[in-house]
Amino acid sequence: MNKWVTRLGYLGLLIVIFFGISIAQKQILTAKLNQSDRLIKQVSKEEIKKNEEKKVDNELEIKPLSLSDIIKATQNANEVKNRMLGVIQIKDIGLTLPILKGTTNENLAYGATTYKREQQMGKDNYILFGHHMRNESLLFGSLKEIKIGTKVILSDLSNEYSYTVTEKRTIKDTDLNEMDNRGKAELTLITCDTNGISDKRWLVRGQLTSVKKLISKDKLIEESKKNKDDSMFSFKSTSGWKALNSFLFLLLILVIVMWIMNEIQHRRKGN
Repeated sequence: MNKWVTRLGYLGLLIVIFFGISIAQKQILTAKLNQSDRLIKQVSKEEIKKNEEKKVDNELEIKPLSLSDIIKATQNANEVKNRMLGVIQIKDIGLTLPILKGTTNENLAYGATTYKREQQMGKDNYILFGHHMRNESLLFGSLKEIKIGTKVILSDLSNEYSYTVTEKRTIKDTDLNEMDNRGKAELTLITCDTNGISDKRWLVRGQLTSVKKLISKDKLIEESKKNKDDSMFSFKSTSGWKALNSFLFLLLILVIVMWIMNEIQHRRKGN
């Protein structure tokens, strides 16, 4: 009886440790991906204008986002600004993301991506794609929470373009006509309706309501920081999560070794 109680104790402890490690790793990755404020600081409107002239081909095969994709994206963070066209910010759902040129798997792992080569903010139908994540603090994970009338801001760091959400609905992945120009300035945001493989897409569309000069990008930076501070955990520093992650890994090894030694002792007593 005591042997089984001990085993259950070790098993319960391992479950708690694994749960703690998963939380710590998720927060570390989330913190690394939530770097919009740093990117806005680093990139200039002159660099964005140069990026607009670059040719980036869309990838035909878009894969579900994996952990390795996220890790790769965080490692290539400094290269992101070379493809950055601006920022999308939706205060009501705590979303601030870089807008990157071209719908590629690498770009989708870091932000919102353009689809048409010549699309311009404030003109025609401006299309942005983003991954749907189970963790709503990442990428377009919170897009399904948006409400009609919500304000969406796009900025190329020269101007600020305000759109008002007028519709949201599910479409099929074959409904390519949704990306056509319709004779007016509007914004179309598209993501998968789940965080897995699906033939359905979630569409949010808004109409352009105003365009004004961006006097300072400090407002965008502060709102991005506020979104992170208002989340369940603070991402001001990842050092605490890294320390906790390392401690839990060491504790995991220690518990496994102790369990093995305990089993060996029980077998010896049994013999």
